[in-house]
Amino acid sequence: MDQSLKTRNQIHGKALRSLKRIQDALDLNSTVARVRTELGTLDAQIRKIDDWQNEYIDRMEMDPEYNEVTWKAELVDLEAWMKTWTDKYKEQVKKAVAYIKECPDVDVANAQSASGPPISQSSGSSGEATSIDGLGDTLAQLTLATTAQRPPAVQVPVYDGNPKNFTFFFTLFDELVAKVCPNQRVKLAQLLCYVKGPALEAIYHAMSYPAESCYDKAIEILKTRFGNKTEIARIALQDLYDGPICVTSSELNTFVEELDNTKRQVAATVYANALNSHEAIDKLLIRLPSNVQDRWTKVARKHKKAKHTYPDLDNFQQFLIELAEELGDHMYGIDSTLRRATLTRERVVGKKHSTLPPVSL
Repeated sequence: MDQSLKTRNQIHGKALRSLKRIQDALDLNSTVARVRTELGTLDAQIRKIDDWQNEYIDRMEMDPEYNEVTWKAELVDLEAWMKTWTDKYKEQVKKAVAYIKECPDVDVANAQSASGPPISQSSGSSGEATSIDGLGDTLAQLTLATTAQRPPAVQVPVYDGNPKNFTFFFTLFDELVAKVCPNQRVKLAQLLCYVKGPALEAIYHAMSYPAESCYDKAIEILKTRFGNKTEIARIALQDLYDGPICVTSSELNTFVEELDNTKRQVAATVYANALNSHEAIDKLLIRLPSNVQDRWTKVARKHKKAKHTYPDLDNFQQFLIELAEELGDHMYGIDSTLRRATLTRERVVGKKHSTLPPVSL
């Protein structure tokens, strides 16, 4: 079987289970929120089924080697399959929508009054969701009832063209924005609102591309210009070397996290060997106080004497971890030590400047 139809059938099986859960929710008089959630899941599954079947049809119609007679017969079968499936879920969805409109749910009623028109206005002239598009429109209106109950939306940061932040930006944008947009034009319009500077200049002309590929083209440009792994690794490595001096336990822990992150970023690039070298350790030592550098020198000499080789980057990272634990000890860490030293100085100074008369016998 063609992979598209195989995927369609797999999602169809999940959709059948969603229909079963909707029926169970109605039988048990479950909350409106639960029924609405199951309807939303079903809507997404129906759209995927439709997309995969259309993908298969479009591809077959473009195949010059496909037999026309055979294809027409198969097309009839595909349309019949979709009609059977539509009839199967239509009645169930109609019952669920009616349940949502009629069920006395105080929270939903309050949300409706705050969100706009009643749910009953969302259906067609017959008040039924009888097709894939009809279900989508109905659920879009039903979703208004839960808007007031949702947590605040996560904000996607505006991307300024810094390669170091590209992966972070693109991951958030793809998950929170792109996946909920209906088509490429809408995705591109949203993307243009979330970029600025060099990133915006790179893709502002992408609207001139065909509607079915404009967003993909814009993302391709951004990945080429700002998502190059080698360039990201170079910047991350330089930032690691140029970071501030680490004195406290918290700063050392941040240093270790930076080092871990940079190791992952340079792993599959030409900078992998550059980081795991003795020259790199020398550059990283500059971010430590002189007394800590002296301690590392002793550790390195002891390591060489025992194993006849200089310590590597993993050894250096372990040294930082142990040092952070030492400085952060709640009883004998650097903060506690400095506090006791201050109290000692204050006591000594207080004795020297005492104005009490000497005691004589």
